[in-house]
Amino acid sequence: MNLRSVQASSMFLLLPFAFTVTMQSDASAQSTALGKRVARAHATAAAQAGTTKSVGLQAITVPWAGDPNLPHQVFNGGSLMLQGTATVPAGCSLTSASWDPGDGSGPVAVSFANPRALELKHTYAGTNGQPFIATLTVTDSCGNASSDTFRVVVVDPKNLDVEINMAIDHGLWWLHKRQNLTTVSGIPAGFWANQSYSADTSSALQAFQIHGHREIGNFAEDPYAEDVARGLVYLFTQLTPVTMSVQAAGDPDSNGNGIGLNTGYENYSPYVLGQVIDAVVASGTPNAVTVSGDTTHVLGKTYAHIVQDMIDTIAWGQADTASWYRGGWRYGWNDQSADNSACQWNSIGTIGAERVFGSIVPAFVKSENLNYWIPNSQVFGTGTSSDGRFGYTDTNPIDVNGMNTTPSGVVQLIMDGVPNDSPRFDASEAYMLANWDALILNNRIYGMFAVAKAMRLATPTPVDLMAGTFDWYRSDTTTGGAMDGLARRLISIQYPEGYWYGYWVYYDLATAWAVIILSSTIVEIGPVAVCDAEPEQTAAGFPVAFDGSQSYHLDPAQKVVAWDWDFDNDGLYDASGAQVTHAFAAIGDYTVKLRVTDDKVPPLNATATCSVKVTPPPFPPNSDPGGPYTFCIGKNPPFVLDGSKSADIDGTIVSYEWDFDPQPLDLDFNDGIGVQVDVTTYFSSLAPGIYDIALRVTDDNTLQNVDFGKVIVVGPTEPCDLGGNNPPDCSGAIGVNVELWPADHKCDLIDIQALCNITDPDGDPVTIYVDAITQDEPRDAKGNHDGKTKVDAEYKGVGPLVWIRSERSTLGNGRVYHIRFTAMDDKGAFCQGVLIVSVPLVLGTPAIDDGQCCESIPPKP
Repeated sequence: MNLRSVQASSMFLLLPFAFTVTMQSDASAQSTALGKRVARAHATAAAQAGTTKSVGLQAITVPWAGDPNLPHQVFNGGSLMLQGTATVPAGCSLTSASWDPGDGSGPVAVSFANPRALELKHTYAGTNGQPFIATLTVTDSCGNASSDTFRVVVVDPKNLDVEINMAIDHGLWWLHKRQNLTTVSGIPAGFWANQSYSADTSSALQAFQIHGHREIGNFAEDPYAEDVARGLVYLFTQLTPVTMSVQAAGDPDSNGNGIGLNTGYENYSPYVLGQVIDAVVASGTPNAVTVSGDTTHVLGKTYAHIVQDMIDTIAWGQADTASWYRGGWRYGWNDQSADNSACQWNSIGTIGAERVFGSIVPAFVKSENLNYWIPNSQVFGTGTSSDGRFGYTDTNPIDVNGMNTTPSGVVQLIMDGVPNDSPRFDASEAYMLANWDALILNNRIYGMFAVAKAMRLATPTPVDLMAGTFDWYRSDTTTGGAMDGLARRLISIQYPEGYWYGYWVYYDLATAWAVIILSSTIVEIGPVAVCDAEPEQTAAGFPVAFDGSQSYHLDPAQKVVAWDWDFDNDGLYDASGAQVTHAFAAIGDYTVKLRVTDDKVPPLNATATCSVKVTPPPFPPNSDPGGPYTFCIGKNPPFVLDGSKSADIDGTIVSYEWDFDPQPLDLDFNDGIGVQVDVTTYFSSLAPGIYDIALRVTDDNTLQNVDFGKVIVVGPTEPCDLGGNNPPDCSGAIGVNVELWPADHKCDLIDIQALCNITDPDGDPVTIYVDAITQDEPRDAKGNHDGKTKVDAEYKGVGPLVWIRSERSTLGNGRVYHIRFTAMDDKGAFCQGVLIVSVPLVLGTPAIDDGQCCESIPPKP
């Protein structure tokens, strides 16, 4: 039946054609972070990489996680490296640099010999949550001066979380200073080369990117964004084409272009290529276009295209003869030999490419590995102490009882689709737990990295507790743990200069891997857990309010959807929800763990802890300054700070003293008195930005407590969210499949907003932006009888309407389009989604999505 002859349902009467809408549960229909704003930001970054960006002297401090509004953490009494750079105009040179830590200690002159490394190590003291704003000031020989600020927050008492963040902070700064600067065809580039140009550079890039520093960032606000842009420019120059052919196990050429890409300038490429893939995938921008590399096969290609060609090389290079090593990889492509070191690198690249970029991985890659190499290299079902162990070239280990190769084998199980509750997976977890000390006490960062990859990338969910009992990441002997997990061990062996040095890997590579292990994810930016307890000191049996609602996601297209709480630090979660209460029965110091989970598939997790002291009376009051506040100048006066949620469990609060003037805070607590204070005049006089406030309360026992808060000042011409603004709802796109017929090469009009029923819960107007339109078949495919059209979609400006060509290859299994879009309300809140449109091979047989390979609209030359 010609569906164009049938009228659509009333919901879609405005469309000039009819179609079938089917529902599917395929998680691939969900949104990924691929937005037009991201593409525009990448274009800006590429332009920055190719031009001299400095027109004047500029001091630039390093922002935490790429966001200048987020503070660097330091424990009370700890030393933090203040980090900054300067761009200097041509013809001028730096003449001075100084840091003012912002704690009253005064400015300190620092070396300015290297404008990329303007640093000061400074010790901070303060109460929990106390903010400081350090300032970097530079001058040059041309009479210019420039300053930039660096946010700091004190964490007290000292805990594992703040130590992790400080270790990451110092490690990234060390990597920044180690980058070698160069140019490629006049474009600024950079690399790391302590052990391997490609591996060192790739792993450093991965470490920066998963922590929020990406080339789409603003170079004028984040020096690491420029490091990443330079590194990617260099990395693409290291790729060389390989001509592939059909192998015994199948055809590796998933995109049909006849070539793969390899790290052609490296020995033992199978050990390196997976790391290169992860670095590109960690950019989060599959539609970004390269500005360097081989002029035929790399330059001008999308990152997704480059990654697909690297995946094709991995498929082509797999051992596939009838031998012991079938299904694995080793020193060279098609080596017809295998070891579990090389195998894990190809597996980790494959996992990241498939999950994040949607790359096509030939099915035979997984089946060959699972059915042949895995059984030949894992001890399984023997009932011995070796059960679950993976060896090197067989079942025998070569180092630390197989604690490098066993987690490397588990990474392969994950690539092959083996879930985390399967017998082989369980056996390996039990083996690793039994041999844990052999890994960490010998500083095998190589094996530690493999463990982190295996546990975090496991499906259907990441593994928190190895073998169901051991927190492989957070266990800490300093707080009663039986053995140290990876976090405590890595913190304890970090060198004072910020780097790591391990057996087999050292300096650049070891430091990059250690930072990745200490981060919460492997190839993606993920959620950040923020744990708050009120009050932090209380009596036995009194409820404590735990709040995780300020947890957030470093990827604006994703969100936190689950909060789980462990009150007794036993690794098992006792309650769920963004806000929960719990009472502790006995006097003591308690550490409560919060785990947050995002909405990605598979999900990503992050953890954080809160400290609660249960003591005998008397008890101090609990200060709660409220907020975070949003003050929109000219739209919501009066501006009022409200401390009414402050409380005292064994007495009465007798005074409320506020500090908000000047900025940064001087903590004299004489700027406002009372439960509520009107601050309209003061904050209306400030420029838009984020400002600190503090409230000190005193009870009738003369005990005091201080807590800190934030005020967001929004300018009079900016969109204003006074609280409660919700983003539009794109969930209606999930599971929708619009089927076009007949396949007559004509373009049909698609109304995204109507088809996906996009609404705004606040009733705000919504604008639709189309981010990308892709398809699983090439455009203009000769010999495929698909019409040979060069453009298969059309989108004009902003709005919900797109045109999709009803076309498919007669030699395939139907065509599937993905329309990725962003829906934004007038206050700037947004959601993202993917609408599936398909053209079946024959009517009545659904089209099969073979993986999105091509843009439906060709990029402009």
